[in-house]
Amino acid sequence: MKNGPAYSHEEKIAIIREHEEGHKTLKEICEKYGISKSYLCLLLRRYREEGTKGIADTRYYTAEYKLSVVKRHYEDAVPIAELVKETGIQYRMIKGWLSAYTKNGYDGLVTKKRGRPKRAEPQSDAERIRQLEMENEVLRSFLEECERWDAKR
Repeated sequence: MKNGPAYSHEEKIAIIREHEEGHKTLKEICEKYGISKSYLCLLLRRYREEGTKGIADTRYYTAEYKLSVVKRHYEDAVPIAELVKETGIQYRMIKGWLSAYTKNGYDGLVTKKRGRPKRAEPQSDAERIRQLEMENEVLRSFLEECERWDAKR
């Protein structure tokens, strides 16, 4: 990924058009551009709701870029106000990065993934068979419970 905003406004439009006009899947686009599915879905949703202005101000920064801004402040003694002018990033966002870095170091600058983690896919045929057997057992138990519940009525 790039430093600074991940993609320019023009690049975001090209990515969206590639999905909508090029009929490429979300997965294909994510792999091609090295972006997450959630970020791509956010771009698509904002584009559909608000057009090009909906994606104009969407900015995501890599942890490396955040670290470079933090280092400019701490190591080069660049005032936050000057960093705001240089980068165009809001004062409070830079303050947040400084605070996160002070508390947790580099890890504080890494964007945390949200939502439920993906289930690990079985690696081998044996693992896949074991997973399917477990799912079948759960379904059998559920079916038995439904039959007992029906019998009580």
